[in-house]
Amino acid sequence: MQVTKNLKNVEITLNFAHELYSRYDCKNLVGSHLCVCPEGFRKVGYSDDCEDVDECGEDAARCGEGGRCINTQGGFRCECRRAAGFEPSPDGRRCLDRRLGRCHREVLPSSFGLERCPASPEGERSGAEVTKSDCCCALGAAWGERCELCPAKGE
Repeated sequence: MQVTKNLKNVEITLNFAHELYSRYDCKNLVGSHLCVCPEGFRKVGYSDDCEDVDECGEDAARCGEGGRCINTQGGFRCECRRAAGFEPSPDGRRCLDRRLGRCHREVLPSSFGLERCPASPEGERSGAEVTKSDCCCALGAAWGERCELCPAKGE
């Protein structure tokens, strides 16, 4: 009798999974089933229905300053501004800043509470150009000709 119950249970789950295999990950329970939405989807209320998660709507800045988030069924991808020096990460889920600029080790105070980067001596090119992340991770205070401040350590 135990074998019959288990076979009937498997049959119910297989039939149900066959109808909905593309939307659910179904788990067999004794006398029932449990449907779990795949990654990138979430359950709708108490039903066994799944809907796409809009990752871009939840976090518009998900791709970083050089990109735009594009929602897809079950995920998202980043469209990066290549002409501005940004390129997609290997998994396409972030835009990497590949712009080159001068790294500033100090920032000078100026009027109106704004900071400014020290000017290099006339005609002198101090240091090689590096990416913003290389500068800021190597004890830089600011980067580039616009004097973009590096985030505080630990941020």
